[in-house]
Amino acid sequence: MSAPLPHFVETFVDNGYCDMYKAMKALREVNFDGVVIGDHFPSRVGGPRVAVAYTVAWIRARVERAEAEVGGLADGMLPARRTPQSAFGG
Repeated sequence: MSAPLPHFVETFVDNGYCDMYKAMKALREVNFDGVVIGDHFPSRVGGPRVAVAYTVAWIRARVERAEAEVGGLADGMLPARRTPQSAFGG
């Protein structure tokens, strides 16, 4: 979103008013053990799956950066498969 409620315009995940990296880092610092998902996916060339893939990859990159900076897995990368209980792989 481009601004807080009640006046907002949906935008791409990398173009909102919130600093998503700071949000991911804060979640990691408190050992958040949930999931982070995209809520809405604006249309993109290539269809709806392209928008979902872009959003998931963008979120995953922020999670990996938070892992690397705050700590977690030794190399800062998420495992290829995670259990449903852990959004941060640890």
